Amino acid sequence: MKDKRVLIRAAAGVLIVAAAVLYLVIRPAVVRSRIEKDFTPSDLEAKTQYRTCSSMEEMDLSKFSSWLGLAVALPGGEEILEMTLPCDVTYYTMENGRRKEALKLSQGTIIEIHRYENNLGRDFQGYPTFEKGWRYVRPFRVIGSEADEQYYYVRTNVLERAVRSYLRAQNETAGNRRMNLIESRDAVYRAVRYIDVVFYHEGIYCSPDLTSYPVVQ
Repeated sequence: MKDKRVLIRAAAGVLIVAAAVLYLVIRPAVVRSRIEKDFTPSDLEAKTQYRTCSSMEEMDLSKFSSWLGLAVALPGGEEILEMTLPCDVTYYTMENGRRKEALKLSQGTIIEIHRYENNLGRDFQGYPTFEKGWRYVRPFRVIGSEADEQYYYVRTNVLERAVRSYLRAQNETAGNRRMNLIESRDAVYRAVRYIDVVFYHEGIYCSPDLTSYPVVQ
């Protein structure tokens, strides 16, 4: 009898683990399906570049300025803030359909963030690309150097790591309580995907980097 109870408990444990794994596997696909279902593409010509262009390089990003406006200032007290990169940030160009490393800012590099400047397309706030996990952005400004106005490809998770470090530092400087895991995750998600959310609601593009439903502005 005891052995039977042990077997039943073991089987129940296996079923619970299997159900949890299945949920983690299926849930992202279900969420993504709902995001795509609710997206309504706009027929305005100026909003169709993601459908008519085959690469980011073909686009005239200035045509999106009417809908993007100015980004909300990032948290912090000073107009220009210094930040130490918590990881290497590698930027790529696209050549013959392949990404090629073009610029690398090493971990520990000191960069400057201009909080009240329109940072759309720069620093953390890159444009969504045609591939999940990649952004199209002008690079961080190394302190004492001129701003690089060229656009590059960079991994989404690298920008997330950088903005997480930035938000943590500003939160500590302000003497605020430390954000919990959910608050931190949501703040990072919104900071990196600001453009994606605007594009979604304007009918411009349903970014593959949108993974949270509903898509809230």
